Amino acid sequence: AVAEGIGVTQGLWPRSELASAEEAFVTNSVMEVTPLTALDSHKIGDSCDNSSDSSGDAKLTTPGPVTRQLQKLYARAVIEQTWGDFS
Repeated sequence: AVAEGIGVTQGLWPRSELASAEEAFVTNSVMEVTPLTALDSHKIGDSCDNSSDSSGDAKLTTPGPVTRQLQKLYARAVIEQTWGDFS
């Protein structure tokens, strides 16, 4: 992300901070980059279809533009590390 000019801040964020975020996502080697578009029935950013499930937990739906860019960058990095650069 930093190499592509995207600002990065890592940390543990309280729910109140996430509720006011423009975008949020969770990431790891299994989930890759997964958008978080709602939390406790509160919409995060401008993503569409931001509802929670019956438990009140976040529903993962449409990612924002930065999250989509990171998803593409992550996929490209995995392919390049696995199969080499196809550029």
